[in-house]
Amino acid sequence: MLRFITADRGSFDCQRTVFLTRIDQVEEAFLSVLNLHKEAFWDRKSLRFMKDIDSAERKGDYGVATDMGESCITCLSTGCKLGLLALYYRTNPRVKLLIEIEAAGKNVWKWLASNENLQFYVLKEKVNYAFLGIPHIEVLDDGKIYNPDDSHKFWELIHRCENSPYIVTKKTENRAYQHYMGYREKHVHCPVKEELEITEFIKRFSGSEYYLDTEHFNDTFSEDEYTDLFEDFRVINYCSYLPDHFPFRRHPIYICGNRQNKIEFEKTNSVTYPGFLELLFSDVLNGEYSVMEETGQVFHPYRKEYDAWFALILEGDESCPVQTYPKDTMFGIEVEMEKKCITIYDNEQAIDRFHSLYSKIVE
Repeated sequence: MLRFITADRGSFDCQRTVFLTRIDQVEEAFLSVLNLHKEAFWDRKSLRFMKDIDSAERKGDYGVATDMGESCITCLSTGCKLGLLALYYRTNPRVKLLIEIEAAGKNVWKWLASNENLQFYVLKEKVNYAFLGIPHIEVLDDGKIYNPDDSHKFWELIHRCENSPYIVTKKTENRAYQHYMGYREKHVHCPVKEELEITEFIKRFSGSEYYLDTEHFNDTFSEDEYTDLFEDFRVINYCSYLPDHFPFRRHPIYICGNRQNKIEFEKTNSVTYPGFLELLFSDVLNGEYSVMEETGQVFHPYRKEYDAWFALILEGDESCPVQTYPKDTMFGIEVEMEKKCITIYDNEQAIDRFHSLYSKIVE
C-alpha cells in the first residue's frame, strides 16, 4: 500500500526532505546515495525491483547487466532509480520523499504498492488523473483519506487540489509576500508623485472623450452618482507608466474592501481586453461583487458597500497562482469615498498595500 500525503509549498524542511519531482532531482539524489553509501541497493528487495523494472542485475560495485549488455548502474531508468530511492529510505521515517506521480511510470508505482507499505508527500496541486489506475494507493488530504477506487470523490479531490494554488488565504498570501521580500532587490524606492483632477488625468488615455461625456456618466451612475464619482474626485498617481491597453483577455483583480473598519476580500476579473479607463471605471469605480441569495445572484457595487476599497491589478488571464502574485502585480488602485480620492500605486507600493490590508482580514 502506498500513501500520498498532500502538502503546500514551503512546508518542507530541506534538510529532511528528498525532492524527487524532476528528472534532475532523481538523478542527483541517486548519485548522492551511491557516493555516500557504497552498500546501497544491495538488499534482496532492491535487487528484485531492479530485475522486474529494468531487467537489470548488479555486477560489482557500480555495474549492472541487462539484456542489452553491461553498463554502469547510473544508466538505470529514472523511474527505477526513484523506486530504489524509495526502498532505500523506507527504514528512515525522518526523511520525507516529495514526489510527482509522473516522475515514474505506473509499473514502478504498481510494484511498490504491491510489495511495500510506503509513504510519500506530494504537492496538493500535483494530485491529478495520473493517480487513477494504480491499485493499493490512497491520498491523505486535510486529514481525510481518498481512494481512487471511489472515482467520484477522487475526481472532486483532483478538482479541489488543482485549484488550490489560486485560493488566497492568509497563509498562502503571507508565504508569497515573505518570499517576495526575501528576494526583493536591495534598492531605494523613490516613487514619483503627482496630484491632479480626475478630468485632467483621464485625458491622457485613449477613449477619454467617452468618459468625459456627462450624458454617458449619468447613464452609468444613476441619480447623483455622476457627481459623487467623477466631477469632484482627484487622483494621486505614483506610476510613471500605465498601460493604455492590457495584454490579456481578462486580468485577475484582488479587491480589499473596507466596511466600517473591517477588511473584506473579493477576487474578480476585468472586463474583456480592457483599456485602462475601462478597467478604472468598469472594474474599480463601478465594480461590484455578487452573492447567491434565495432570489438568485445579487450584485453589490463597491461604492455602496465599502467606505474605501483597494484593487490589486495582476498580469495574467483570469487566474494567478497566489505564490507568484507579487511578481505578477502591475499596479494598485485605491478609492476613498469620503476623501473623494483615487490613489494609483506602483507595483512595489501596491504589493505592500495589499499585504497590509489582507493581513487584517478575519478568516
